[in-house]
Formats: sequence, C-alpha cells, structure tokens
Amino acid sequence: MRKMFKFLKFNCQLSTVNCQFAIVALCALLLVSCGPPAPTRMFALDANHLARRQMTTRQFDTSDERKILSASAQVIQDLGFTIDESETRLGLITASRKSEIGSPAQRAAVTGGVAALMVLGVMAGGQGNVQVQQPEFDVEQTMYLTLVTTQSRAGNGFNVRVEMSRTIRTNLNNTRSERIAHQPTFQDFFNRLGQSLFLEAHNI
Repeated sequence: MRKMFKFLKFNCQLSTVNCQFAIVALCALLLVSCGPPAPTRMFALDANHLARRQMTTRQFDTSDERKILSASAQVIQDLGFTIDESETRLGLITASRKSEIGSPAQRAAVTGGVAALMVLGVMAGGQGNVQVQQPEFDVEQTMYLTLVTTQSRAGNGFNVRVEMSRTIRTNLNNTRSERIAHQPTFQDFFNRLGQSLFLEAHNI
C-alpha cells in the first residue's frame, strides 16, 4: 500500500493530469479489492442452455467454410426462407419466412360462430345490443433463422449453429415472440445440410 501512495505522490508531482489519473486508478483498485466476490453460479450455464446448444449445433468435418455456407444457404432457401443477410467473412447467414397460420376455412368458421351468437342474442330479446367478445386466434407468423459457423477446437472442421424464433400475429393485431424448441426441426435441417455437403463433396 505504501508503494502505491509513493507512486501516487510521484505522479502528482509530474502534472495535474497524471495526478487525477492516478487517483482514479487507485480508487478503482481499492473498490475491486474490497468488493465482495462474485457468486460462482453467476457465470454458470444452466442445463437448458447446454441442452439447447447441443440441439442447435452440429460439427462437419470439412475445412472449406465457404462450401458449408453455400450448402447452408441452399438448404435455407429450400425450406422456404428468404436470405436477408449473408456475410461469408463472418460466417453468418440470417433469413426469414412469413406464412399464414390456419386455413381460411378455420378462420371463416370462427367468424361465422360469432355472427351466429349475435343472431341468437337478438332472437332472445337482446334487440341488437348483445355484446359478443370477438375470439382471438393466430393468423400469421414470421420465422427468423440465424446460422453461424465457427471453427472447431480441434481445427479439423467447422461447427454450424442454427437458432430459430418466430413472431406470431393474431386477428386482433396482438403479437408474441417465442423461440423454436422443436428438436425434429433442427434435426431435419442438419440432415439436409449433411446430405448437401456429401453430394457436393462427391460431385453428385
């Protein structure tokens, strides 16, 4: 501690700027040393995170990252997604896909049911002042896909990680977002990617 104060005194003699810097550095050092230790569990990953990472990540034994990204882009487009951004140097692809949820017949059935309830209310003497709450149902979803490639630790291939999420809009224009956690969806993607890389490697 005496050495630190000697260093502070020496810096203060040099210039006012150095003196201010030394004071700030010393205060920061004292705050860090006197503060309580961070809880061990603060930096621990829970089991759900590790399980999801295993589900969304596959390693492919090829040293050509460009081929992986090219095959991945083809699989993404085959699944109906539109490529929004592709950065080969960063190993990144983002894509999205918009689609309707439910058939027009299902939506018409719900609408018809509301109209029928209003008619029954009038017939029962409501005189047209029947308050029928409109049911809420999903009508549209936008899926988002992000793919990232990183070199494996052993250096003999690349890891491909895919994350998917979706935003759902209802007939009342309410929205909600959720992550895709359907394992067969990811399994199907990686099966397609593996097959595409195999065919490309053998020029089939």
